[in-house]
Amino acid sequence: MSAMDLPYAGMPLDRAAYQRRDQRWLAQQTARHDGIYLPIHDGRNLFQTEADGGGRLALDKAAATPWLGQGAVPILLGLQGPTPCFALDVSAMPQQQLEAAFGGRFIALRQIAGLLSAADCALLGYARGMAHWHAQHGFCPRCGGATRPCDGGAHRICTLPDCAQRHFPRTDPAVIMLVERPDGDACLLAHHQRFQAPVFSTLAGYVEVGETLEETVAREVFEETGIIVDNIRYLASQPWPFPSAIMLGFYATARTTEITVDPEELVAADWFSARQLAAFGEFGDSDRQPMLPRRDSIARTLIERWMATTSA
Repeated sequence: MSAMDLPYAGMPLDRAAYQRRDQRWLAQQTARHDGIYLPIHDGRNLFQTEADGGGRLALDKAAATPWLGQGAVPILLGLQGPTPCFALDVSAMPQQQLEAAFGGRFIALRQIAGLLSAADCALLGYARGMAHWHAQHGFCPRCGGATRPCDGGAHRICTLPDCAQRHFPRTDPAVIMLVERPDGDACLLAHHQRFQAPVFSTLAGYVEVGETLEETVAREVFEETGIIVDNIRYLASQPWPFPSAIMLGFYATARTTEITVDPEELVAADWFSARQLAAFGEFGDSDRQPMLPRRDSIARTLIERWMATTSA
């Protein structure tokens, strides 16, 4: 399976890795009147109102310029053909004032991702992730000095001459896995503590220092449910800018079946057949029935592919 098939993957821009090292070229891109600016406020992207179709809103250079002098931070994302595209972090300004000026609304990307094209979904996720990283790395973790963006925002550098440490955007690897019972007739899903509604999803967890991905899969499944797994198979990866991860999707086969739930992580966990899952509701439909995870997640892809294979 190609990661291009997953939401938030397939970012459509040329990142201009070599050109952006040229300060003259960067100045030319910043000055272009046809530049595209994607505003972001506290992690939320700018969208049109539902009456206008609900699509993403972008500013041109003229519309973005007044805000650049008021604390908005432009980050060069790359080139769309010959046209530069920037994320514009406007979190320093009042949200209502911005929405009135822009004629749109700042909305959490996951709430509207299902209505967007694959290219827009990937582009807005990339913009959100970069804006978050810059907002979190204003100071050097090595010496505490202030940092500034370099190469159009591709990285940051400490401003103290004795340090001058370069810092690059980080992506935290996390595994996410669907475990099937040895007979292949059921899969292991869990209701996580972070969900108030009865959403049952796959298990997941961050890779720790000194671990392979397969070791992380086995450890996380055992820690959360007491299940021992083997036959761990990779499926695909998905960018996950919420705020800064990449999800690495796996299937695994259980060697044991008795579940012991970690109450700090999970509310419940159980084995479910494909027939049972077919009767589950959609995310957000009802608080009174089990629900599948959102369609924009690789968790949903893992579940649906397993259901299709089991039902075949």
